[in-house]
Amino acid sequence: MADHAPDTDIPRIAISGWTKTLQAFAAKISRFPAAMPTMLCAFSDSLTPPRQIVIAGDPARSDTRAMLREVNQHYLPNTVILLADGGNRQKEMAGMLPFLEGIKPLRGRATAYVCQNYVCQAPTTDFAACRKILRAPPETL
Repeated sequence: MADHAPDTDIPRIAISGWTKTLQAFAAKISRFPAAMPTMLCAFSDSLTPPRQIVIAGDPARSDTRAMLREVNQHYLPNTVILLADGGNRQKEMAGMLPFLEGIKPLRGRATAYVCQNYVCQAPTTDFAACRKILRAPPETL
């Protein structure tokens, strides 16, 4: 843990970089303090790799809507949430995000695919399993 700030999982280099950034912008921040929350959000985002959540299912079905509600009730900073409905929109998105081509509901049920740092959890149709994955602390850099 010598390469981490005391009592944190934050790498020292991240703290050092952000300290220098805050010092460089201190005058502007003092004139426009409303910018500080945005800078803190950027700092927070820089500490964890982004997470992607894809819900595969028909948006007209109740299980898909319920899975989306489950995902949306969690605070998930630095997370992209997509709906893969198997239709034209998914095909269009797959042109830019090729991994979406193979995303589909399992056994005809709404399915959550949760990925972070280019590694995906096993897809799940179980709400409790999805909740457990989402509540786990995100991996730090």
